[in-house]
Amino acid sequence: MANCRSGQAFIRALAAIATLTAALLMGLTQHTVDFGVISMHASYKSSIAFEFFMYGNAIASGYSLFSLLLMAFLGNSYFMHMLDMMAMGGVMGIATGAAAIGYVGKYGNNKIGWGQVCPYLGNYCNKMMYSFGASYLGFILLFIVSLFSAIRKSN
Repeated sequence: MANCRSGQAFIRALAAIATLTAALLMGLTQHTVDFGVISMHASYKSSIAFEFFMYGNAIASGYSLFSLLLMAFLGNSYFMHMLDMMAMGGVMGIATGAAAIGYVGKYGNNKIGWGQVCPYLGNYCNKMMYSFGASYLGFILLFIVSLFSAIRKSN
């Protein structure tokens, strides 16, 4: 029982690190390209999906750290399992939403006339992909935490 609890705590800590990394990469990365008199600036404020992504990952990271304390008081309660599932679902939603916007930025959409922006903002786009990867890793870790909590509830 204690071994399972320490394993779950370790995975929660890893999920906190992954989602915090995703939030920091998104929040701290920006890039500006000048085309003569026209300037193109990219940051997390370029898209509401990126803002949602950054804040959502920060909240998930905070929850993952806070849940380490909650584990001591609530143990394996239904409430704890519900919070774990909400955190996992939230990270999945924000990661897929931001990745969809990132996909359009990288590949464009010729059918409706949206051009690619990543050829001009390569460094920014690369860091965004790392951020998406960290968020998806956080989702997988939170999924594992949810499995732990579901398995422990069934025993």
